[in-house]
Amino acid sequence: MRRRRGAQAARPVATPVSATRCFSRARQRPPSTETVRPLTKPLVLIVEDEPLVRIVAASMLQDAGFDTLEAASADHALRVLEGRPDVCVLFSDVQLPGVMDGLHLAAAVHDRWPSIKLLLTSGGVNVGNDEIPHDGRFLPKPYDASQIVGAVRAML
Repeated sequence: MRRRRGAQAARPVATPVSATRCFSRARQRPPSTETVRPLTKPLVLIVEDEPLVRIVAASMLQDAGFDTLEAASADHALRVLEGRPDVCVLFSDVQLPGVMDGLHLAAAVHDRWPSIKLLLTSGGVNVGNDEIPHDGRFLPKPYDASQIVGAVRAML
């Protein structure tokens, strides 16, 4: 392939590596002197079987600057995580349909993806933080935007 005289070959745009563990899991290149893309927003996977509750939680987090993914069950959440190594926080209801509840999901996620932070919630079950693996936290329902956003930010 011929290049015109004085023309430069296109170079890939570099992405800076974040200091947080959350972003270190994503495949990124070191920064260069060329134009640098902004860092991606932290990604939170919301696992909630009640669609309206899931949508409201996603909206609260998105309004605060987070990216979100949604799953209606533990099985669905595990499938999502298989394809998304950039998830930083798992925010899950404790009471979920199917074989695996939120506590078992948290344990499975911690075993397979130990850098993902764990935040569990429930309106019917009270869970102690010591019952959640890897310094996970519990946020009782009902919660408001400042509580969920504050809890997620404190974990990152």
